[in-house]
Amino acid sequence: MTKKFAAIILSMVLCMGVLFASCGYNSSNFYETQDFLMGTFVLQKIYHENADAIAKEVNDRITEIEAAMTINKPGEK
Repeated sequence: MTKKFAAIILSMVLCMGVLFASCGYNSSNFYETQDFLMGTFVLQKIYHENADAIAKEVNDRITEIEAAMTINKPGEK
């Protein structure tokens, strides 16, 4: 249980770090993506010149964590 909790906290810290790192960028220059990850809708707004790549990295990492943690994988019973 503690590994799962640590993985969730790590993901949240990663997302927050990306968001806070974007402070100081022009607010009209951002990348936005919406996904369904870990059983919930996720909206990312990233302010960075490389925002699309950053959003993909975050989504890939959350998807990896979800695959490792979930007990509700489609097709498995």
